[in-house]
Amino acid sequence: MQDEIKDVIADVLGVSVASLTDDLAPGDIPEWDSLRHVMVLTALEKTFNIKFQREELLDVEDLSELVALVEEKAQP
Repeated sequence: MQDEIKDVIADVLGVSVASLTDDLAPGDIPEWDSLRHVMVLTALEKTFNIKFQREELLDVEDLSELVALVEEKAQP
């Protein structure tokens, strides 16, 4: 599932999957600005049929934590 999540994020940001390291955080690369951050979250919600809560997102500091959150929420 991690690869699928990274594919979605790379597609929205217009970057290669290889550039998405686990410690990458929003704002670390020019492509990941505030508008694209919202687009990333929306794309993940649609792709994995999940809904983020604001409180959950406040704790997410980097890509590895975002991936873990999506994996957790996507579990049946």
